[in-house]
Amino acid sequence: MRITQSLKKQVFEEAGWKCEYCGVALNESNASIDHKMPRSKGGTDERENLAAACRQCNTQKADKIIEAISAPIAKQAAEAWIHAYINSPKVTSAVSFIVGVLGIVLALYFNEQATLKREAKLAEDLSFTNQINQLNETEENVKTLLSFIQQQRNQMVDNQNSLEELKEEKSKLQPLVSADKEIVETLFSAQEARAKASAKTERWIGFGLGIVASIVASIFIMIIQYFVKARRRDS
Repeated sequence: MRITQSLKKQVFEEAGWKCEYCGVALNESNASIDHKMPRSKGGTDERENLAAACRQCNTQKADKIIEAISAPIAKQAAEAWIHAYINSPKVTSAVSFIVGVLGIVLALYFNEQATLKREAKLAEDLSFTNQINQLNETEENVKTLLSFIQQQRNQMVDNQNSLEELKEEKSKLQPLVSADKEIVETLFSAQEARAKASAKTERWIGFGLGIVASIVASIFIMIIQYFVKARRRDS
């Protein structure tokens, strides 16, 4: 219920335009309406709960209510607001409404900014995770390449062993082919030449694959170091 001007006039006239607490004469400049039971405690705007009071007595009563507030900052803010409301209720109400609206707008704005920052951080983390996954995939590819190179090296060793075995067989068969030594030597030479050419080719293949693996491994290590340094700078 809103206290109307006619109700205020009725309260002042029934009190004989005197403060009901200290008895001082009231006029337009110092007269105010006091709630005997504060609104915060369930008091109403009915005539029985209203009293004519000077601004000084009204302020003193408000100060007693404020003393119940434990937080110092809240107590000071409440005291300033109540005193301002008693002196100028319309202006204080308007200013309080504007400040409240601005507070809500600022709260919504900062909440939106915080949400955008969280989304940007999440996107950055997802991007970094994708980069790590790509690096892991590259690492697996390098491991596969190194395994292939090792297989080729093992094949070269096997070929070398086969060549040694052929030499041993030649030495064993030498007495049996003395009658046609030139033919046999020609055959063995051709076979040995082919074996050497094959071994030489395989050596070059292994050498080339080793170089490629070394280059790929170096690039992979440089990429990992770059992203680790970049991540540290961003952190």
